[in-house]
Amino acid sequence: MPVIGWGTFVCLREEREKWEIYGTTRPLQKERTMASIARITEISSTSQTSFEDAIQAGINRANQTLRNVRGAWIKEQNIEINDGKVAGYRVNMLITFVLEG
Repeated sequence: MPVIGWGTFVCLREEREKWEIYGTTRPLQKERTMASIARITEISSTSQTSFEDAIQAGINRANQTLRNVRGAWIKEQNIEINDGKVAGYRVNMLITFVLEG
């Protein structure tokens, strides 16, 4: 969270090792840490059972192919219909993974 700003803050216990927060009109200073670069790729996954199964199948497949998968965002959900009945569930998702090196 690269937040730099002004204001009145108290020490955040969960973030105390990451942030130096003191005073009322002093900018927040983030400790120097190594930057990481992430990439986002879009994948589509289907299931005959549910959206949740389609999401899990997509994440499982992404973990087989990509290293350092850190998150996913569901972009779209679609239902496939055959003869008036739900035949499948499709999700398009954006997978975030951190690049090595």
